[in-house]
Amino acid sequence: MSGSVDAADSKARASLGWKAFAFAAAAVAAAVAARDAKRREVAAHASTQRLLVQATAEVYFRHGARLGERSVEAACAALEDVAGAAAVAGAALERREAKAAARRRESEKTRAAGGDERDATAMTASTPWTPSTPARCLLEVEVEASRAALAVLLHLHTAGASPDESPRKAELRSAEEAPIGGGGGGDLRASPSSALGGPSLDRQTAAQARVAAASEPRLVALIRSVLTGFAAACDAEATGAKEAGKGGGRVLAREDSEVATRAPLATDALVALARTSDASFRGNLEGTYPALVALVEKDGTPAEVARALGDVFAKRVGPLVVDALARE
Repeated sequence: MSGSVDAADSKARASLGWKAFAFAAAAVAAAVAARDAKRREVAAHASTQRLLVQATAEVYFRHGARLGERSVEAACAALEDVAGAAAVAGAALERREAKAAARRRESEKTRAAGGDERDATAMTASTPWTPSTPARCLLEVEVEASRAALAVLLHLHTAGASPDESPRKAELRSAEEAPIGGGGGGDLRASPSSALGGPSLDRQTAAQARVAAASEPRLVALIRSVLTGFAAACDAEATGAKEAGKGGGRVLAREDSEVATRAPLATDALVALARTSDASFRGNLEGTYPALVALVEKDGTPAEVARALGDVFAKRVGPLVVDALARE
């Protein structure tokens, strides 16, 4: 009789154990589903934001001649606001995920404390923190909006001939200036006006000219922010590669890294910097030069960024140095 009771008790315990396991598994599955749903929601919102950014830039470059001063200012502000909000949200998300990753590493070290220390190091280094889908979506929104804002602000800053510029000189200047981003083929960010097949925007409207008066400090601030962010991404990638290499961990593929995602934006910022007026470039060089030097010091800079950086030094910084030496 006692044996049958013990057997029944063991069976009941096993049944409860399986039920508890099933409940825990269901809870984990629900948590994963909720996380995936949240990621899909973030991705959907990010896609919507990118479409709105493209539409805003398209309105400016295709219909800019018909826009009033308030509309031009609203387009500029919208692009800057989207880029700024995405950058702030992305940075906050990265901080939270980095803290969570640090807690996971500490937990793994604690669990492996009884084993060989080298095994614990290999365990923590083999799973490096990488940007999640929401973080990547926010980064892509930031890059998209910043490239569009650069294009709009650069047009406001440089479009139109100066009063003492002859029509022939203006024509030659327009022909020599490659589109920001270095391409076309319908890419709004690469060649805003020509890619859209719209009218030439070499001349500003009266509304654009009024907004242009305040465009220079905004353009310079955005350029500095972009270059500083790119340099920080290069530092973070180098640090992550070193830490992963010490433990035999996996390093992000080049095309998946934050540096690769930000490279086209950094290239656009350098192209925009090279196109600013002489007065603007000279007046803001003291604040911009440290960012340029920081990029020179980075290892493994993408080729397109290195080329644009070389153009800035060759065409803008070099002549200033020569002029300074000639005066001495």
